[in-house]
Amino acid sequence: MDFIAKLENIGNADACRRYIELAGTAADRPQGQLPRQRSDLREGKRSQRALLPSEIYDPVGEECFAAIKMAEALSTSFSLCERIAEGRKWKPETLRRLALEGYLGWNDGKLAFIYDTGVKLRWRENGERIIRWAFGKPWIWRGAWLQPVEFVYLCESETDAISLLDAGIEEDARLVVVAMPSASTFKEDWVHLFRGKDVILAFDNDDAGAEATERVGKLLWGHARLLNRLDWKGGQYAVRA
Repeated sequence: MDFIAKLENIGNADACRRYIELAGTAADRPQGQLPRQRSDLREGKRSQRALLPSEIYDPVGEECFAAIKMAEALSTSFSLCERIAEGRKWKPETLRRLALEGYLGWNDGKLAFIYDTGVKLRWRENGERIIRWAFGKPWIWRGAWLQPVEFVYLCESETDAISLLDAGIEEDARLVVVAMPSASTFKEDWVHLFRGKDVILAFDNDDAGAEATERVGKLLWGHARLLNRLDWKGGQYAVRA
């Protein structure tokens, strides 16, 4: 989405609508109502210390077009969405919605997590999971949605975030699900994005998740309005302070 904003010199909300227009000519799309779009993004003042995506990595035109093509490849093929979703028990509509947002795509047999600061590819080769950045630098996945909301679920990976989205957690328009680029990647510069918000740390119930909860929690302390975590027990979870 940020790539379209850069190319056409428009705001993020207009960029989202513009992308939906570009993808709207798809022949291979499901019939009926489209998945709900988060069209409530508004421009506003940011903390002076909060880095804008373009300050982290400013993609060139060729990279912008590449990211748009990746999102278009997924959003215009519902059969591809179905194939990807089947392995994860996701709904294909969830993947298509993310592609229409401009945050998920497909590139040469690889799942593309599209950030406002670049593109991260994920695929399997000889049974091994491979993750590499096609271009750009890490930031918060779906970070542009943080500005207008009050409540945030912060996940340690994009796939965890997709699972929460697939469960319908964003039906509350005041809430957004975002993800870190990895369990070990959360920079101090990013804490200002969460200032004044209720943040729930939705990390895995393992050693890496516990370490991330402690480290990220310390960074967000004093910036978030409220800070909670998911407490996993017996396959279930509850929000804990």
